[in-house]
This record gives sequence, C-alpha cells and structure tokens, in this order.
Amino acid sequence: MSDMLSAAVSALDSYGTGMQVIAHNVANINTDEFQASRIHYGDMPNGGVRVEDIRQDTAAGDMGAGRTLEAESAEEARTASNVQIERELTEAMTTEQAYTANAAVARTYEDMLGTVIDMVV
Repeated sequence: MSDMLSAAVSALDSYGTGMQVIAHNVANINTDEFQASRIHYGDMPNGGVRVEDIRQDTAAGDMGAGRTLEAESAEEARTASNVQIERELTEAMTTEQAYTANAAVARTYEDMLGTVIDMVV
C-alpha cells in the first residue's frame, strides 16, 4: 500500500472513530450526569492521522434550554449532561469535511492506479 493510500485510510479510520464519539455524546445529551467525550488526533510518521486518545470532558453540565432537575433532598440532586449541541455539531461538520477530503484522496489513488494498469495492459 502506498504512503498516500495508507495515510488516507488511517485518517478515514480515525475520523470514523471521531464521528462515533460525537454520536455517543449527542445520544446522551439528555442523560443526567453524562460527561461528554473528547477525541484528540495525532500525526503519523507517514502523514496519516491517528486517534491519540479519547478523554472525558469533566466540565460541569449546563442545565440549558429550560431543563430543570428537581430533587426532594440534597442526596437526590443531580447534574445535567455537559454535552453542548453547538460544539457537537461544529465537531461533526469539521470531522465530516476531513473524512470527505481523505475519501477523495483514496478515490484519486484508485483512479491513478487504474490508469497505470490500463497503460501496462
């Protein structure tokens, strides 16, 4: 596998994982005490992208949009999810663009390889 294709495939895999993290966060936006996860990417020696780590965002949740949590006692008090839909949508759009760009690299590689094979045969 060429370096170009290898870099694109590693990026596609990493950004796919990123979309899974975003989807998990959005799915739990109304889950009390849920802490969002944040993905951190790193560079690979071949120019690709890899997932360095996935960490929990420990920032306090915001009740937002009129949400209220009523408790009869202090022991029952809960905190809201810290997922911010604006942040998740921004991350999703950025990740989608990066995924699309790397998919185009893989398609271009395939097209170039097909042209070379046609020239040889």
